[in-house]
Amino acid sequence: LISLDLSGWELNSVTDTTEFLDGSIGLLCLENIISPTSIAAGITLTLPTDETWYVTDNTSAAVTEIGNNTSITTLGKTIKAGYTVTYDANGGTVSPTNQIVLIKESITLPTVVKAGCNCTGWFTEKSGGTKIGTAGDSYTPTYSITLYAQWEEIGVPLTYTYDSSLMGYVVSGYDTESTKTAVVIPDTYNDGTNGEKPVVAVGDSAFKNSTTIKQVTIGKNVKSIDASAFYWTAITGLNFDLYSNLQTIGNSAFYGCQYLSGTVKIPDYVTSIGNNAFQSCSKITSLTLSACLETIGSNAFYSCTGISTLIIPDNVTTIGHSAFELCTSLTTLKLGSSLETIKYEAFQKCSSLTSVVIPDSVITIQRNVFTSCTALTAVSLGAGLEMLGGEAFKGCTKLTTVYVNGTTPTGEVASSFFLNCSKLSAIYVPVGTAETYKTAASWSDFSDIIYEGEDELK
Repeated sequence: LISLDLSGWELNSVTDTTEFLDGSIGLLCLENIISPTSIAAGITLTLPTDETWYVTDNTSAAVTEIGNNTSITTLGKTIKAGYTVTYDANGGTVSPTNQIVLIKESITLPTVVKAGCNCTGWFTEKSGGTKIGTAGDSYTPTYSITLYAQWEEIGVPLTYTYDSSLMGYVVSGYDTESTKTAVVIPDTYNDGTNGEKPVVAVGDSAFKNSTTIKQVTIGKNVKSIDASAFYWTAITGLNFDLYSNLQTIGNSAFYGCQYLSGTVKIPDYVTSIGNNAFQSCSKITSLTLSACLETIGSNAFYSCTGISTLIIPDNVTTIGHSAFELCTSLTTLKLGSSLETIKYEAFQKCSSLTSVVIPDSVITIQRNVFTSCTALTAVSLGAGLEMLGGEAFKGCTKLTTVYVNGTTPTGEVASSFFLNCSKLSAIYVPVGTAETYKTAASWSDFSDIIYEGEDELK
């Protein structure tokens, strides 16, 4: 099976006879080829064609594939048969994707990962087949082979619908009979028909009214969580991928998730939070809104009674009506520099809030925005305000001081802004505008407490 033209070379030893795949016996390994003082010509090896042959440097792990008719001119080499092991991650990620293994040598099976799944091992088939081992196991191949990772979902088995317009999969439901309590939305999915594609959305009402789901992890490719996706579920924790591409949280997406507790951090690319999105999630204690957020829908965080600090990002232009109504633990509020409209009752009954600075960008404050904020003592109204709605601060029983920074009086109904604010004792307006305010129809009822002075809250 092997012919050698030594041509002045000396073969120190030839070792390792073994059985070929076809059942014949032959030499598979040539070792320790050395040279005399002079070389008349190279050694030409004619090697069996049913094997792949490699030449290796005895001092390193490097291997180079050689042909079946090979001229050897370099000293200190070893020639061996070898095999290629190819790894198919089956929807996951693995490195390396293939390895060359010399005969009778072993390799360590690599680690493979897939979001939302545990690898059950490396197998000879994509499904079924023979299990070769799991990551970290030693494996000695006897021929070239492709190994396939097989998976089981970490959490509740999910159902998917392919949406060609989105070029990806939408999570449409789950196995209601499953005893698992975690939902892990993977980065990608393959339904066997449309191929490996990103999971781009959690569909309408996908998990609505579930009493068994506790933990939710959203994959990085999800761009929208649609209406009522987790409506009135028993979830306790909500996690987003560090590199999340989420852009939209739909109406009532997490409505009534009364056990959702601790910190909720909205991913940075979210631009819109829909109506009632987190209404009555009373155990959220810390809320971080996304840097790109532009719109906060009506009742979005209504009765989230555990939130104590709220920073509205600078890109937000509109806060919907009752968006933060009844956030009774809210003590600190910072409004963003691009905010233009605060709709009615947005912060009504935030009974722990002590002061508010309305930025100059705000044009409209609708009716009852801060009604019954009973701990509120001081308010600053921005210079850009054009409309202050009736009863905007009604029932703020501890309010003593208001700073007005606009030079032109604005208002909806005379005297109703501060209805039942019995401790209000001073309204400071810009220098040179006191008489204008005192004679304006919407401010004249406060003429005896209008003064010119600096805004001490800004």
